[in-house]
Amino acid sequence: MEAAIHSALSTTRSRMNALLLVNRIPPELPLYIFELACDSCYDGYVSFRHRRKTCRRPLPLSLTYVCRRWRDIALSAPTLWTRIDVQNDHLLGLFLARSDTAALSLHIGDENPDVLLGAHVERLKRLDITTSASSSAPTTFDLARLHFNSPALECLTILPHHGFRCYISTDNNTFLSQTQVLNLKALALDQMGEWIPGNIFPCLTHLRL
Repeated sequence: MEAAIHSALSTTRSRMNALLLVNRIPPELPLYIFELACDSCYDGYVSFRHRRKTCRRPLPLSLTYVCRRWRDIALSAPTLWTRIDVQNDHLLGLFLARSDTAALSLHIGDENPDVLLGAHVERLKRLDITTSASSSAPTTFDLARLHFNSPALECLTILPHHGFRCYISTDNNTFLSQTQVLNLKALALDQMGEWIPGNIFPCLTHLRL
């Protein structure tokens, strides 16, 4: 009897919630708001210099806990799950699964994108790297971490921790990635010492050195 009562109450609440004005608007409108909110949380290169500690629960995940309708809307939109700021393996797998085949934006530290994303690395459209820093030694950026094939990559930023300079490992050549020709549209290399990549960028429209 108790189970039947709880089930009846749940059904009644769902029907009452469906009559609320906020739940009668087309799902495209809350989805648009969700996308704007998620975009503001992942503003990429500009925010790295003053980047705050990543929140424990990413915004797309929080949206799914508000109500059943918000959860259904969020889960139906793969693009909400494409902005990945590495926190733990469970969340990484969750975002990769829910993003389906959509292009990815990834922010990492010392990890290698190909090892982190595995078979999904070909979906990588934007890669932001904030290198680690040490007060006792300058940061060394290892080009080996970029030796992967990602034909969809359009934006790459490499930024050392605030207040430190970054130097290229002498064990590697001067090329980014595996090929000389890259289809990047935007490239930002900040505080990178005296190094300029030897690649050819036929599609480049935004450059910051």
